[in-house]
Formats: sequence, structure tokens, C-alpha cells
Amino acid sequence: MRIGIAQLNPTVGDVTGNLALAIDAYEQLIGQGVDLVVYPELFLCGYPPRDLLLKEKFGDDLKDALEVFAATTGPVPAVIGFPEKNTHSKKHFFNNAAAWCEEGMVKKTFHKRLLPTYDVF
Repeated sequence: MRIGIAQLNPTVGDVTGNLALAIDAYEQLIGQGVDLVVYPELFLCGYPPRDLLLKEKFGDDLKDALEVFAATTGPVPAVIGFPEKNTHSKKHFFNNAAAWCEEGMVKKTFHKRLLPTYDVF
């Protein structure tokens, strides 16, 4: 199995720009014959997103960007990091999530379980 790592530098808050980077990297890596493309943690929003996560529109923009990204995927899956809106509590977002995208859709979403509580966190 060949894993392509999209080791890029996303810009905090630039969802549209980060989406374009993600799509470009996906196309380049599948062109190199990889079997899976992997992106860094919180790639779609950039790290650290800080108070951007408190803005409702930012969450909507992230959801839309993830759907656009997923739509560009084919048979080669991609795992991309993003903060997902939490609809089950008063908190606005999960700290972190990763989406498994394949064949034009988000097949599965995974949430970070061991959240840091030390030092700068």
C-alpha cells in the first residue's frame, strides 16, 4: 500500500484556500499512484482555529468545504482533518475530527478521543 501524505501548510481561517490546496494535493498524489491520501489535523480550517470555532458561519463554511472536497474524491480514499459542528450539546464544535472521503462522499467521520488538557491547551 502506498500512502500519500499531503504535508502542506494550511492558513488559519482560509477555508477556501485550504480546500484548493487539499484538492490540488489529492490530484497530484493520486497521479503518483498512491492508494490513500492523508492530510494533517484540522487541515480545512488551519491550526489553531481558536475563536473562529465560535462563529456559526465558519462552521457552515467548513461543512460546505468538506462536501466539496469529498465530491472530488474517486476510488482512492482521503482522510482529512476538520472541526465538526456538534449538534448534540451546547458546545459549538468537537475539538477535532477526521473524515474518510471516497467515491465522491464522506463515508465515515471519526472524532478525537484523547483531548489534551495540559500546558497551552
